Amino acid sequence: RALGQSPAALILAMMQSLYIWFCDSLIIYFILTSIGATTPLSAGLFSAMISDLVAAVPITPGALGQYDATLIGLLALFDVTTTQGSLTVLLLRSVSLWTFIPVGAAITYIFGFSQSLDLNGRKVDKSEGEATTATSLAELAEG
Repeated sequence: RALGQSPAALILAMMQSLYIWFCDSLIIYFILTSIGATTPLSAGLFSAMISDLVAAVPITPGALGQYDATLIGLLALFDVTTTQGSLTVLLLRSVSLWTFIPVGAAITYIFGFSQSLDLNGRKVDKSEGEATTATSLAELAEG
């Protein structure tokens, strides 16, 4: 609703989408270059755009494999071998998906679970509202 009522918000959303798509294209291009495939930047742009569009309409549950198969097939149009295309997809998935797991885990540990699960070794006395720091594990076990 907000996008329909505010043209500036719509333009901002479109610009952010184009930026994300362009970054995906650059990742594909850099991966292809790093594995020795000689393809133009336009191959990465085209392949990323069409693969994203195909993944937007899921045929399999969770669009499992649609993006990957489409990307490998489209890269084959640019004389990228199936081996290079498969390696590109594996590297792309590891870079774009798996890098968020350690970063997210660290942020969650620091700002989320450490407070709710009391992982910093702090005891909160709810009656007085003050926190005391435990100095050792033995003190935690006794208390």
